[in-house]
Amino acid sequence: MKGFPLTTHAKTFIQEAARPVAVAALLITLFMARSTPLAGPPAYLVPASIGTLMLTLLWSGVRNAYKEGWGLAFIVVASIRVVAEVLAIAVFGAGINAVALDPLSSFVGFISFIPLALAIEASRVYIIRKGGNNAATVMGSAALMTLVIIPFPRLAQLAGPSAIAWSYMTRSLIPAFANNLILSELAAWWGFRASATYSLLMWGMYSISPIMPNTPWFATAIFAVTVAVIQSFSIIPAGPLKERVREARARRRVRRGRSVVDKVITAAAITILGLALAGFALGYRAMVVVSGSMEPEIRVGDVVVSAPNTDGVEVGDIVAYATPQGIIVHRVVSKEVKDGELVYRTKGDANNAVDPWVVPKESIIGEVTAIIPYVGYPMYLIASALGGFAQATTALITAFLLTFYVYNRFIGGDLV
Repeated sequence: MKGFPLTTHAKTFIQEAARPVAVAALLITLFMARSTPLAGPPAYLVPASIGTLMLTLLWSGVRNAYKEGWGLAFIVVASIRVVAEVLAIAVFGAGINAVALDPLSSFVGFISFIPLALAIEASRVYIIRKGGNNAATVMGSAALMTLVIIPFPRLAQLAGPSAIAWSYMTRSLIPAFANNLILSELAAWWGFRASATYSLLMWGMYSISPIMPNTPWFATAIFAVTVAVIQSFSIIPAGPLKERVREARARRRVRRGRSVVDKVITAAAITILGLALAGFALGYRAMVVVSGSMEPEIRVGDVVVSAPNTDGVEVGDIVAYATPQGIIVHRVVSKEVKDGELVYRTKGDANNAVDPWVVPKESIIGEVTAIIPYVGYPMYLIASALGGFAQATTALITAFLLTFYVYNRFIGGDLV
C-alpha cells in the first residue's frame, strides 16, 4: 500500500530541510560555545567536536566544490597577504604574538581548531552555493561567519566607552570582516579547497607565528581593508570580471534613469553610514532606552544621544555609562573621592533608591544631550525578546545590510 501524498511530501520536505536546519543548529551551537568561557580540555575539544560534526554533515556536498586553477588562486592571494604582512612589519615594526607565548599550547590549539576551520569553510561554500553564488550570498556569508567566530561578550565592547569601542572595531571587527569577505570570494569563485587552505594559513599564522605586525589602532582597519581590496582583484578571473563590470554599468544606467526611490534609498544609506561613523569617531552615541527607570523624562523606546562632556560631569546631569551588564542611563546625584579617584553616584528618576554602586570617571560614555521620543520602540521589542547585547547585535546587522546595499548598488550586483 502506497503512502498518502501528504506523507511523501513531508518526507521530501524533511530530507530537503534536514541539512540546512542541522547546519544552522551547529552554527548556533558554535556561536554559543565561542561565547561561553571555556578552560582546560573543553576549550580544545568542544570547538573541534562541533567542527567535526559540521564537516561530516557537509563533506559529501563540498568535497568536489572546486574549480580548475584553485591552487594558483590560493598562491596569489596568500602571497599578497604575506607580502603585506612583511611590509607592515617594515613600516610599523613587530610585536610579540601573545597567542604564541606558550608554543605547546598554541600548537595544540591550532591542531584542535583545524576541524573547526574546515567546517566553517564547508558551511561557507554550502551557504554560497545554496544561495545562488551571487553578491548577496558572498556578503551575507562573510557577515555571518564574522559574527560566528567572534565571542559574543566581546561585542559588548561596542557598547562601552568610545575609545574602547573604536579600538575594538578597528583592531578586530573590521579586519575580521575583511578577511571573511576574501574567504567568501575565494569560496564563490574557486571553491572549498581554496578558501579552506587560505583559512588554515591565516589560522596558522596567528596561532604559531611568534611575532605579528605592531600596527597602531588607526592603521589596522585601513591595512586590512586595503589588502582585502587588492586580493579581491586577484581572485576574480579577468574574462568574467570584464563582462560583469560591463553588465553592471548597463544595469546602473537603467536603474539611475528609472528609479527615484533607488536614488533616495542609496543616498539615505550612505548618509546613515557616514553620520554613524562620524558620530562614533567623535564620541557621540545613540542608544535605545529599554527600561522605565528614568520616567517620565525618558520613556521606554526613546532614543537618547550622548556627547562627550569635556567640561566634566556635574550633579544633575543625565549620563550614559558602561557596566558589565550593559549601558545604563541615569542621573548623577553626587560626586565623591574614593581611593584617591573621582567617582559618581547615580539614580534613576523613577527609582526609590540610589544605585548601589559607584561609577568611575572612565566608565562614563557621555552626557545625554538629546532625547528622541519613541523612535527606538522596535529596538526595545527586539531587546525584550533577545535579551542582552541585542542593540549591539542589531546595529551590526543593520550596518552590514546598509554596507551590502551600497556595495550592491554601485558595484552592480551578482558576482557571477
